[in-house]
Amino acid sequence: MPKPFRISRELDKQVEAYCLKHKIQNRSAFYRFAISQVLKPEIEDPDLVFASLKQLHDKMNSIEKQQEILFSFMSFLARYFLSYHAEIPEELKESAASSAMERYDKVFKSFQANLKNTPSMFESLLADFFETH
Repeated sequence: MPKPFRISRELDKQVEAYCLKHKIQNRSAFYRFAISQVLKPEIEDPDLVFASLKQLHDKMNSIEKQQEILFSFMSFLARYFLSYHAEIPEELKESAASSAMERYDKVFKSFQANLKNTPSMFESLLADFFETH
């Protein structure tokens, strides 16, 4: 049984544009489609799936790059520590502990200088990370 209803001219133009864009043959087919989407949304809408996959890809790509920076830093830190940090005599341990932050800053600055020899994306990611934290 037909159920007539009215829509605004603007909405009517939007329906017409949607039908043309998605090759829907007539307005009845559009209305049936729209009603079915409200009553039972189609999870596999290609636009939705693509947008979700793109967001997931971008996030995973960002995490992968950040992980590479972290591993690079940890490797650099280990090499630096093992190469330049001698065993501390007992009588100097207290003063060595108080200078820990100064030594860390020196190592970090050295790491930043080392990044200049790596792709600029790492410098950019590292800068973004420290600007947001």
